[in-house]
Amino acid sequence: SRDIVLCLDVSGSALAYDRQIIAAYLTLIDRLQGDRIGLSIFDSTTRTVFPLTDDSDVIESQLKHAFGILKKVSSGDFKNITNSSSLIGDGLVSCALQLPQFSVNANGSADKKGSSQRARSARSASIILATDNIEGKSGTYSLEQAAGLVNKSRITVDGLYVGPASNTHSPNESQMRTLIERYGGSFTNMNTTPDIGSLVQAIERTSSGTRRNSSQSIVADAPQALIVVLVLAFGGYLALTWRLRR
Repeated sequence: SRDIVLCLDVSGSALAYDRQIIAAYLTLIDRLQGDRIGLSIFDSTTRTVFPLTDDSDVIESQLKHAFGILKKVSSGDFKNITNSSSLIGDGLVSCALQLPQFSVNANGSADKKGSSQRARSARSASIILATDNIEGKSGTYSLEQAAGLVNKSRITVDGLYVGPASNTHSPNESQMRTLIERYGGSFTNMNTTPDIGSLVQAIERTSSGTRRNSSQSIVADAPQALIVVLVLAFGGYLALTWRLRR
């Protein structure tokens, strides 16, 4: 019934939170039957870890693999890396490209007609964006521009703020909250979710966690009536043949 893209900032300050998010989704797999899940990561570049799929075995194995990799990396490994800032707007657009209804023109503006046509035939779509919203240099899109483009494609963006507690109520956190809520998304500061259980509850309150009602057409192959007709016809044929022989 849904398409959900996990869109994770993997800059040094966000890694510990990324592990929590992946762990939370691993506990939710059984509740996501029929949903398609994809995972993209970004810092100064973007990468699709795995595209949208509803194969729960693939989702589980890929999330476990990502969790294992992130568990081996610490924030300290990134402290002395230069030019490793996150391009957050570009990261969000890259994540949105996984979703079939997302469409932009050649000049980078929203393709309203294409998005509208695709949205009518696509599943409901959500992106969970996890970032500290610290953008060290300018990319192609700012977060504000990217959020507007994604919204015009009828895609909900839910935000998980993963910055340090000392940055709560900072301009970065406030801007992210404002943008997410402006377009109807749910915003959660992960400093208020101290454990996996709390994070699971927070995700389930987002659009990406809420199960949508969806209609389902079921076509059943029920040939019983046809079999009865054929049996009667064959019986009539045998009776007619027997009488003609007499």
